[in-house]
Amino acid sequence: VMQTIDKVFKAQQAKSLVLRNSSAKERRFKLRLLLKNFLEMEEEVLSALSSDLGKSKTEALLAEIYGVKAETTFAIKNINSWMKTKRVASPLAISFSKSWIRPEPKGNVLIISPWNYPIMLCLNPLIAAISSGNTAIIKPSELTPESGQLVKKLVEKTFSPDEVAVFLGEKDVAQKLLDLPFNHIMFT
Repeated sequence: VMQTIDKVFKAQQAKSLVLRNSSAKERRFKLRLLLKNFLEMEEEVLSALSSDLGKSKTEALLAEIYGVKAETTFAIKNINSWMKTKRVASPLAISFSKSWIRPEPKGNVLIISPWNYPIMLCLNPLIAAISSGNTAIIKPSELTPESGQLVKKLVEKTFSPDEVAVFLGEKDVAQKLLDLPFNHIMFT
């Protein structure tokens, strides 16, 4: 696993240089595909959450499935405005010039999620990473193994490993990932 992590990380570093120039249309396509595949796996999501945490169907639908659906829909709707270069006022010292803010991807993102909402807290940060034109590696909680397997299956169905990958395991896997020079880490 440790050698695979290094290999995937290096591939994602190279891919992040390509993704930084991806269009809103390309990012929306990826988000729609992620949502489509996720919704097709709804019964598996319910089963994993029941197995791992004893979550009822109602709680799983409201807290996890609806949360992912709402986050994806929100991102798809807003991605154009998020990517736009915006004109801003120049500071007084250079008031004779023009200033802009141009959003740019961070690059390689690590997502470490907790056990309490094991699917939503893996996928919602992923939605943000994809919306922003980044690559991502996800490390689900080892305390929710069925949910981790489900996230891994969903990601492998939706993305190539040089864009998004999931690594399952204990604290040694998390430590290995934390030793890598990620550009951004999302830890909930």
